[in-house]
Amino acid sequence: MDKIVNHGLIVKPITTREEGAEHILGATEKIINPSGDWSAWPVDKEPQSKNGVETQSCTAYGSLSSIETLLKFKGHVANYSDRYLAICANIDPYAGADPHTTIEAIRNVAGCLPEAKLPFSDDLTSVEDYFKPKPMTDELLSEGKGWWSNWTLRHKWVWSGSPTPQEKRELLKNALKTGTVCVSVLAWKQRNDGLYWKYPAESDGHWVELVKYDENGNPEIFDSYADGEGDPFLKTLIPDYNFQIAKVFYLTPVLKTEPTAEQLSIFQKIVNLLAQIVGLQAVYVKKVLEERKPITQPDETLPPPVEPPENIQGIAVKICKEVGLSEEMTERLLKTIQLESGWNPKALNINTNGSYDAGICQFNSTYWIGKGKLFPSKEYIFANPEKCILEMAKLFKAGKAHYWVVYKKLYPNG
Repeated sequence: MDKIVNHGLIVKPITTREEGAEHILGATEKIINPSGDWSAWPVDKEPQSKNGVETQSCTAYGSLSSIETLLKFKGHVANYSDRYLAICANIDPYAGADPHTTIEAIRNVAGCLPEAKLPFSDDLTSVEDYFKPKPMTDELLSEGKGWWSNWTLRHKWVWSGSPTPQEKRELLKNALKTGTVCVSVLAWKQRNDGLYWKYPAESDGHWVELVKYDENGNPEIFDSYADGEGDPFLKTLIPDYNFQIAKVFYLTPVLKTEPTAEQLSIFQKIVNLLAQIVGLQAVYVKKVLEERKPITQPDETLPPPVEPPENIQGIAVKICKEVGLSEEMTERLLKTIQLESGWNPKALNINTNGSYDAGICQFNSTYWIGKGKLFPSKEYIFANPEKCILEMAKLFKAGKAHYWVVYKKLYPNG
């Protein structure tokens, strides 16, 4: 009789922005691995349970396996600490976590820390020991966050709603061509032929990396538990296995100090652009400030000011290129951000009508911030400058750059 166990997966409804409802795989992602087969880039085999310690951290183990596979594909060998992520993501040691929250912890809280810095060592003999130190030390957090200076992580749900198992199979095959993929599974039911299966309506309780679809159309997964014959970490499932949820991962390197010839050209334009801005500021900033007044009273809900993220201008150029903005509109967007916020992700200005403009792109609270709007809160905006630039670039692409006061002043004729 098969033993079905929940290994730490919590499946939440995908209905809000925070749950990723607006981040569903579409047809615009670039194909990087046409075969959809990631088995040529295997990663370290690390069990999430050993020495009698069950960590309930499958969302950390599965997600990091996918990220490590993608890095290896890009020529970078890495092994990250699942324990570090489990602690920083506040995974419940007795119930687990939902994968979206765990992955967002990589992007917004912890980054990635080398396994050697906080391993699942044999001297850990209890769940309580595994989830220490908590809170995480400043030293380890600082090193983990250093990962952000090298890589930008994105992730999307592969589907929403209730597609059929056959439709999910096709969606997953397409997703595997654009990035690495994690799926939820029922752990575990095995047939006499060795394939793992479940009834379509059964709920999943485990999170694993989907490696490929084999020549017979069977999905093969990389597990954080070792059992069975052959490679004990690999399992082959029935062709139409009804995965409940799935995520696809994308990694792009952060622009470094030695750019390519194309990047050098772009940066030269930025330098020239900033030189122009110095002159423009004298003409326009006074007019902009007349329509705003900075906050003068302390607001305990606001985070302390910070320096703009390193290389944020270069990231903005990359985003504009991905969205499909022309060079002219990219330059206009950069000028607009410079004059709106000075590239400060936590800029906040109060308007004379009582509304406020928040973040690096100065989105207005009346139209863009709050329940049911593009951004849930100003704190979310402060923590996600790249997301703000992406949404701004989309609006520029849609012909709505005039939403920004500075843009209208710079380009009154559109």
